[in-house]
Amino acid sequence: MNSLPSTSDHGTSKLLGVSCFLKYQCCRRVSVGIVDRPLALGYGAGVLHIVMIAPEIPHNAGAAGRLALATGARLHLVKPLGFSLDDKHVRRTGLDYWKEVDVKVWEDFGELRAAADPQARFWMLSTKARRNHWEVDFADGDYLVFGCESRGLPEAMIHDAGDHALRIPMKEGATRSLNLSTAVAITLYEAVRQTGGIS
Repeated sequence: MNSLPSTSDHGTSKLLGVSCFLKYQCCRRVSVGIVDRPLALGYGAGVLHIVMIAPEIPHNAGAAGRLALATGARLHLVKPLGFSLDDKHVRRTGLDYWKEVDVKVWEDFGELRAAADPQARFWMLSTKARRNHWEVDFADGDYLVFGCESRGLPEAMIHDAGDHALRIPMKEGATRSLNLSTAVAITLYEAVRQTGGIS
């Protein structure tokens, strides 16, 4: 599988920043497709979805994979990836569970949007959003969308999402942002709690 080198390689951080920027340009042209209620039809209906756009660090993808497996969620990785899925760090973080993770890799966000139910709700997570993640009513079939580690989601996506742009509240001035896999865990488990827990 063709991929960028892992984040331990020399000069990778600069390369990943460029890749993330290029992916933003694709995301800016994709409609968020906001609706009030999801339908129980189409691709991935009935489960929660974790979407990581251009993730850069294999550890975070591995951790998100374990979260998906633990909760019954589906993990979506949108290219470019800053690592190979064969990377030892992905396998190490996901341990021997990785082969059981429900994961799908997409060429771009538009491809994912086209495959999703037209009525599916996409929640955009960003420190730049104004609405707290616990203030909304999550439902099965929802997509929780996270940007890359170095830059997050593009401002255009956050703006277009309107009330579907969410933030995880933090004490003012304490820290700039949370680790990506931590943010995934916080949001995902709130959605799981609201949708009836884990059976």
